[in-house]
Amino acid sequence: MPLELATLSDTQIRTLEPDKTLFLFAAGVFEGHGPHLPVGLDFLEAGELARRVAKGIERKAKGWNVVLLPPAPVGVDTASGGGLRLAIRAHVVRDWLVDTCRGLCRVGFRNFACVSGGLGPRQMSAIEEAGTLLARRYRFSFRKGSKPRLFSLSALFVTKADVLRGPLIPEPLEHGGARDTSVALQIAPDSVEASYKGLSFAEKTGRGMLWRVSENRRVGPSAYWGDPSKASAAEGDRELDREADKIVEELVPALLSGEAPSRKFRTAYSYLPPNRSFFLAWMLFVAMLAVMVAWMAIFVGGFTGGE
Repeated sequence: MPLELATLSDTQIRTLEPDKTLFLFAAGVFEGHGPHLPVGLDFLEAGELARRVAKGIERKAKGWNVVLLPPAPVGVDTASGGGLRLAIRAHVVRDWLVDTCRGLCRVGFRNFACVSGGLGPRQMSAIEEAGTLLARRYRFSFRKGSKPRLFSLSALFVTKADVLRGPLIPEPLEHGGARDTSVALQIAPDSVEASYKGLSFAEKTGRGMLWRVSENRRVGPSAYWGDPSKASAAEGDRELDREADKIVEELVPALLSGEAPSRKFRTAYSYLPPNRSFFLAWMLFVAMLAVMVAWMAIFVGGFTGGE
C-alpha cells in the first residue's frame, strides 16, 4: 500500500531505499465549476489520481515504495470567471516543488513526480520549470543515477490541439460538464448538487484573452460548459482509471531506467516565454534597462555636445 508522508516517523522514512522510492505530489486550484460542483474538484481529483497511480506503480514496479505527500491547494490557472478563484502565483507553485524536493534530497531521495488537477499553460509550465531547476541545482553530481528527477505526470494529457487552442490561457473543451461531474460523483458524491441532473447543455460563451478578462471581472456564480446531466459515477471511475493506467504505463519504465524525464513529461507550454514564472519580472527588468540605456545615451550625447 502507498505510504502517507504525514503519518511516517523520521525513523520509518530513513528505512526506505532511496533509489526505489517515489514521492508523489498532487496539486489543484480551488475554483468554481458551475453551480453544481465543489470548488475543490481539481484538488480532490489530483489527490485521488495520485492514490491510483501510487497503487499502480507498486503493482508494476516490484520493490518500489510510493510516498504520497498531502495534496496541496495550489494552482496558477483558472478556467472560468465568476465564483471563487484561489489562484497562486506561478513562482510559488514552482518553489513549493523545488524546496520540498530539495529537503527530501538532503536525506538521499531522488525520485519525485507531480499530478496536477488542472492542465493550464502556466500551471504546467511551473511544474516543468521546477523539474528543470531541481536538475540544474544538482548538475555537478557525478555519481551515476544520483541526480534528482521530477516528473510532470499530467503533461501526458496535454495534446498539440490543447496548446494550439490555448497557448497562453486555459481553453478546455468542457468545464463542469459531463466529464468533470462524473469524476466528482465518483470521488465526492455528497458534494455534488442534485441539480446537475436538470442542467442543460451549455456552450462556452467566448474564448481568448479578452473573453477571459471580461469573465474575471464578472460577479456571480461560475460558468460551466458541457452537459452535466450525462454524468455518472461509473464513468468517473473509468476516467480516473484510464488516466492512472496511462501514467503508470509511461512512468514505470522511466523510473526503472534511471534516466532523466523524457519529452513525454514536458508540454509545449513551457517553451513559450509568457508562461514562465518570472516572465513579467524579466519584461520589467528589460524595460527599465532600456530606459536607463536611453537616458545614458541622451546624457552622454548632451554632455559631449556641450563641449
